[in-house]
Amino acid sequence: MDAFINGYRALLIAVDNRPAAWRLIFDAHPESAAGRRVAAGRKTVSDAATAWIAPAMTRWWHTGHLDRKLPALIELFMASCDAAVRVVLDESNDLDVEQTAVLFGTMMAHGFEKA
Repeated sequence: MDAFINGYRALLIAVDNRPAAWRLIFDAHPESAAGRRVAAGRKTVSDAATAWIAPAMTRWWHTGHLDRKLPALIELFMASCDAAVRVVLDESNDLDVEQTAVLFGTMMAHGFEKA
């Protein structure tokens, strides 16, 4: 679970340090040049997440049929990152970066354990 929490913490600290850049990422239009760069950046994040999540799923939880499940798990992880970023960027939300990292890291670790 700590790996998930630490990952969310690193992402959300980056968001907290440069909120305008992250607002651009989540408001980008995919048909624009900026949108294509954002899509490439998201693919980099997805590839990096796959590189550590796949071995973790095997080592920590002995997940069966991982080759079939992994694409869906990575999509879920990326969507949860989107949600965590939006929570941090939402000024009406009273969760800070640390609370958000712990919340999302805990939820996703438990969810992935049951996959």
